[in-house]
Amino acid sequence: MHRSIRSVFASFGLALAALAPAEPAVASQVYPDHVLTKLQMPCAPGCQLCHLDASGGPAKINQKFGTAAKMAGAAGAAQTDKLDTALAALAASNSDVDGDGVGDIAELQAGTDPNAAGAELCGGIKYGCVASTIARRPTTKSLDATASGASLFTVLVGLLLLRRRRG
Repeated sequence: MHRSIRSVFASFGLALAALAPAEPAVASQVYPDHVLTKLQMPCAPGCQLCHLDASGGPAKINQKFGTAAKMAGAAGAAQTDKLDTALAALAASNSDVDGDGVGDIAELQAGTDPNAAGAELCGGIKYGCVASTIARRPTTKSLDATASGASLFTVLVGLLLLRRRRG
């Protein structure tokens, strides 16, 4: 096989590999939006409310609030009924995982982080004398992996064709 044709096929294979999803994510965007609505929070909490990073997953619940919610019955991806049960149990027991004297549910409703005393959960633009916060709201739009993959593929093919013309 001619060297440039092999190069094109190899590059095509790399482009396809880049488009393939890595490991399926278990984390669910349903939880932050559900907690936002259920607790009438000023913003949707990030994944770090329960997880150390945004990769999520039931095995990666490792923040204090996430552990307390799991112990109270929250489990599995997108099981909002179990999440509701856990939130009710945490409210009834006045759970306070950071020990600051304010219950976890009250902190969430105030836009503060129940994992760390005094930490804001709903960062945003501050304005005025009373330093109110403009909370970020969850978006329903997400990056379409197919469209971004197609764009990457188009760029790679264009580069290959340009390289072929020069060589």
